[in-house]
Amino acid sequence: MARNRQAPLDPRPLTATVLLAIVFGAGTAHCWLNPEGCGRTAIPPKLDAEDRVVGGQEAVPGSWPWHAGLHSSPYFESNYFCGGALISDRHVLTAAHCVEFRTPENFYVHVGSHNRKSRDDTEQYLPAEHLCMHVDENKDIAIVKLSRSVNFTDTVRPACLPEADSELPDNTTLYSTGWGQTDELDPSSKPEGLKQVMTKSIANDRCVRKFHEVPDYLLCGSYEDGTPCQGDSGGPLVRKADDGTWFLEGIVHKGGKLCASLRHFRAMRYMKVSHFVDWVDEYLRADAEGRAEEVCDMAPNFQKDRST
Repeated sequence: MARNRQAPLDPRPLTATVLLAIVFGAGTAHCWLNPEGCGRTAIPPKLDAEDRVVGGQEAVPGSWPWHAGLHSSPYFESNYFCGGALISDRHVLTAAHCVEFRTPENFYVHVGSHNRKSRDDTEQYLPAEHLCMHVDENKDIAIVKLSRSVNFTDTVRPACLPEADSELPDNTTLYSTGWGQTDELDPSSKPEGLKQVMTKSIANDRCVRKFHEVPDYLLCGSYEDGTPCQGDSGGPLVRKADDGTWFLEGIVHKGGKLCASLRHFRAMRYMKVSHFVDWVDEYLRADAEGRAEEVCDMAPNFQKDRST
């Protein structure tokens, strides 16, 4: 089937060093958040109302170019364990529980891939340099720094980050992507092709009725249109702006293990990315000065307990 392609994106990466130079030199807060071409898709995703089950529908290959797969080796089969979201040529956002007991030596990020079990021609895989978890163990978010830069292509491109501390209107349409289980009771039900599922945001005041307590760093999403499931942890939750730009609004939290079982009348929980924009900015500044450990809890950390 022919794909409706837009004009090719500029493949030249805007490096973390250049991004930081812009921030420090221009004096404009968070300039690095919107490198040219972020949040733009050369291959449009299929967006319709058919995403109504846990597993959603298979994505158009290459249509979610910021989606990253986290693997314990450069190879395939059973070593995939979490998702992530590319936010620059050297950095991926994911969930802290995806990285806390792992070492950079056995941590590989695959981008530009559609098939979980085989390598795509468009795929790039890179080892991690270090794994930075948020110092607050209640905040299930982490930054993976890659050992080298990815090459931006039509199928590898970062998502844009939202404005710091911004809030989504209630019932905003959002999309989650991943290779997680399509049947919550069957661990072998992970799909080969990347899946997408639509959900709707739930304003915190309404979400409180489901969770009783909703910290400001959590984003709630509905179950009605489908949900992420086991294996989707750390993956992106994105919103399409009116101009067609995609923004990373959430990271799949470990609460996704509930999937969409009708016996759980609870909202899905995501890490609210807008709450962490300042932290990511602080991390980039600190890392450029060789002091990332001041703002990070570096993995692996076998002392932390994130089981609750």
